[in-house]
Amino acid sequence: MYELSDSRHTDYHFRVYIILGQTLDLDWLCLMPTVPDQVRLCHNRSLRANLELLATSKSKNSNTQDLFEKVNKILARLESIIIYGYYYGGYNYTYKHQILCTTSSNKIKAVKLAFKASGMFAVDKSLSEMISYPKGEQVRQFMQETLQGCRRYTISFWESAYAYDLGYTQTSDRLGFKHRFWSKYNP
Repeated sequence: MYELSDSRHTDYHFRVYIILGQTLDLDWLCLMPTVPDQVRLCHNRSLRANLELLATSKSKNSNTQDLFEKVNKILARLESIIIYGYYYGGYNYTYKHQILCTTSSNKIKAVKLAFKASGMFAVDKSLSEMISYPKGEQVRQFMQETLQGCRRYTISFWESAYAYDLGYTQTSDRLGFKHRFWSKYNP
């Protein structure tokens, strides 16, 4: 079991636990909860598990695939937990919190798939979210004209998030911007 947390200077300390285990076939299973995201909600982002990504998480080994399917059948029988959003900020919504399972022959890939499927980690190749921030259009334009392979990597911890807008210079150095976002929450 591993703990991931965001320890900003606040009384609130959000934690996410993942369970990572190796199968008899030497593949990896990762169990992780979805992560409600108050910050991306403000920007009209989806707040549900990426089911298409979960569908690609299959093993070539029959023992691992059988275990993966058994775990997912158990998880499918569990009802989602309804979490209510922050009322006073105008984003009156509910979020269906659930546990998901991924598998891979590679330990890091199993965790990466779980992060992406849970909504905790996202990669945006278009940098389209930058436009909504002050001077975002100029920064996006600068990055796309000056750098190659631009991406936005976002890591979300419910009411806080970190975004990294990165690209490569002509000398293959990484250059970019780090953003930190937070929103009040109502658990």
